[in-house]
Amino acid sequence: MEKETGQIVTFVGKGGSGKTTQIRRALHEPGFRLIPSVTTRPPRDNELAGEYRYYSAEAYQQLVVTPGRLLWDVIAGNGGNHYGKDAQDIEYALAHPEAVHLNALVPSSAQTLVDIYGPDQVRTIYLPDPGNEILLQRMIERGDNPAKAAERLNQEDNDGWEEQTLAIAGLHIVQNTGVESRHQEIMALLGR
Repeated sequence: MEKETGQIVTFVGKGGSGKTTQIRRALHEPGFRLIPSVTTRPPRDNELAGEYRYYSAEAYQQLVVTPGRLLWDVIAGNGGNHYGKDAQDIEYALAHPEAVHLNALVPSSAQTLVDIYGPDQVRTIYLPDPGNEILLQRMIERGDNPAKAAERLNQEDNDGWEEQTLAIAGLHIVQNTGVESRHQEIMALLGR
C-alpha cells in the first residue's frame, strides 16, 4: 500500500490577479496551511502572516550553498532581492497529508516544483488576469507604488508569464469570475 502524501497547491498569476486573496480565503477553511518562501527583501505591510521567511544576504547565501536545501534561487526586481523555496518546507508539506499546503509562485518556480515532485503531488492553479488596467488598479488599492506596480506588470508581460504558465503540466485554470465564485471553484477542484 502506498503511503498517502500531502497535497501542494500552487497559485500562479500576475500581480493583482487574486493569488493572495484566494490563499487568504482558503486559510479560513479547515485543513489548509501556507508554505513559506524565503527571501532577502524586507517585509511588506500587505503580506500574509508566514508567507515569507526573511534572511540577510549572508544567511540566504548559506541556504544557496547547502546541498539540497534551496530548490531555486530567483533574483527579482530592481532591488536584486533573492527569492527561493526551502526543500525542507516542501518535504514537510508532502509528509503531512492531513492538510492542503498552499503557495503562490512565479511560473518558472511553479514549473520547477512540478518537475521535481510531479503534477499529482503539486497542483497548479492559474488565475488569468482581467487586463493590466484592472490589475494596476488592484495593486494600487492594496498599497503598491503605482510606478513600480506598472513596471512589474510590464515585466511580467515581457517575460512571457502567460506562455510559461500555460506550459505547466496538470495546470488548472480558474477564470476571473469574482472572489467568491473563484473560491467555490477552487474548493470544488480540491474536493472540499
